[in-house]
Amino acid sequence: MRNLKYKWGVELYKDEIDNSKKLLDQISIFNNYVKCRMDYLADISFGTPLMQTNKYAYADLFKELDKVRLLLEHISGLDDFEFEIKFKKNGEDLKESNDLLVAIPNDILGTQAFYNILENIIRNSAKHSDKSKLVGKNNVVFTVNFMDDIEKVDGYCNDDKCDKTKCYKAHEKEIKNALNEFIAVEVYDNIPVVGDPKQLSDIELTEFRRMMGNKEPNHKAYIDYLVLPKTIN
Repeated sequence: MRNLKYKWGVELYKDEIDNSKKLLDQISIFNNYVKCRMDYLADISFGTPLMQTNKYAYADLFKELDKVRLLLEHISGLDDFEFEIKFKKNGEDLKESNDLLVAIPNDILGTQAFYNILENIIRNSAKHSDKSKLVGKNNVVFTVNFMDDIEKVDGYCNDDKCDKTKCYKAHEKEIKNALNEFIAVEVYDNIPVVGDPKQLSDIELTEFRRMMGNKEPNHKAYIDYLVLPKTIN
């Protein structure tokens, strides 16, 4: 009986030690993440990116973010907001076997800029979206889709007079030229939009014009995408 109690005691302490070690490891990872974030904020405030480095979208961008569990598990500020992040390439799941290189300005600092965008999207969805609109018990899924294939890109146009059914063909050359130098990146969630999307766009445009003194927005580009440069030689 004494030996049995001793064994249980040892296993109990071992579990506590393992849990403490995991927590300390996560604190260390999070502290390093925050340090990089502070360096990034200082860099964009007072400096100009002077170099670019090549990073793999899955092996570097995704996996490094996935390690920061303290951030991801508390980023929404809600106890019941469960989500996952999926990286894709031209609509297909991104893995090590089909990974792609992207050029990141200022190495780690550019990576933090990319993470900063994702964080804001997650927080905005948690705050403003209605998760109850999801079918069944599905979790929220944030998809980051890297696109370098012209056949996989829909034409997005800011011109209200443009025929959306012909938009892709009308701007195919422009999109193709852009994809020669850049990788288009779209980020979205799977939470259904409540109401008419066209009406929501009109409301947002009306508010934008009000803030701009009812001036027409001066859109130069037809592609509403976050873009990353392709790899440098």
